[in-house]
Amino acid sequence: MLKVVIDTNVWVSALISSKGKPRQVVSIIQQSGFIFFYPKQLIEELQEVPEKPRLAPKISSSQIERLVTLIESRGRLVELDSVVLAVSRDPKDDPFLACAQSVGCNYLVTGDKDMLVLQFHGTTKILTPAGFLSVLESGGEDG
Repeated sequence: MLKVVIDTNVWVSALISSKGKPRQVVSIIQQSGFIFFYPKQLIEELQEVPEKPRLAPKISSSQIERLVTLIESRGRLVELDSVVLAVSRDPKDDPFLACAQSVGCNYLVTGDKDMLVLQFHGTTKILTPAGFLSVLESGGEDG
């Protein structure tokens, strides 16, 4: 079974639009199509979303609560003692990269250009939601 880390921006995009690739990724999670892992920073970032002026009109606290419940019930929390990586141009990305590396994930799914530019982190391939869906549709583990 595929092991995956899904970045915060994919979760947020799935809440904003009922159509699109991020929503499809989240729908697959609800069908238990793969195992996904997450660092505690994902939950922290999601809980800040309703406070962001740009996102507050689009996403309610109750939507975030439901999403966090889904993530905590379907995903596997990866406890990272400390993140000493300095891999991404954005330090907020490093816990997601460390999470993927620590459990040997096949994929990290993101829309974040700072991570996408890396293409790989160790053996983890970094893909957009569309790229990840293509991998799933092909039934393989190669991107």
